[in-house]
Amino acid sequence: MQGPSTFDSRTKARSLAFLFAAGALVGVLTVAFPHEDNVAERPVLLVAAVSLVLALTCLRLSGRISEWLLHGALASVTVILSLVVHYTGPATLYPLSTRGRRSTPSTSSRRRRRSRTWPRSARRTRRC
Repeated sequence: MQGPSTFDSRTKARSLAFLFAAGALVGVLTVAFPHEDNVAERPVLLVAAVSLVLALTCLRLSGRISEWLLHGALASVTVILSLVVHYTGPATLYPLSTRGRRSTPSTSSRRRRRSRTWPRSARRTRRC
C-alpha cells in the first residue's frame, strides 16, 4: 500500500497557491510602505489582485487540477513577476539590492594590504 506522494498534483497546486498569495502580499506591501515616485501603484495593485485570484483558484481546484494546468500556472508566475519588475522599476527591487551588503574593497585598501606583506624577493625559502 502506498501513502500519499509529496509530489502529487494537489500538493503542487497548493504550493503554487501559497506562492501566488505571497507574491500578492509582497506587491501590496511594496505599495503600502514608503517607496520611490517611479513606482506605478495602480498596476502593481492590479497584478497583486490577479495573483491573489490565481492563488484562490489554485487552492480551490487543488484536488482536480491537471499537470498541464500547473505548468501554465508556472508560466503565469513568470509573466506576473516580469510585470511587477516593469511597473516598480529596478531601484525598488529591495530583495536583490546590494544595500547592507559589504561592498568589495577599494583599490587603495587592496594596495595597503599588499604593502603589509613581504615582497616575494625578500621571503626566505627553505630548500632541502
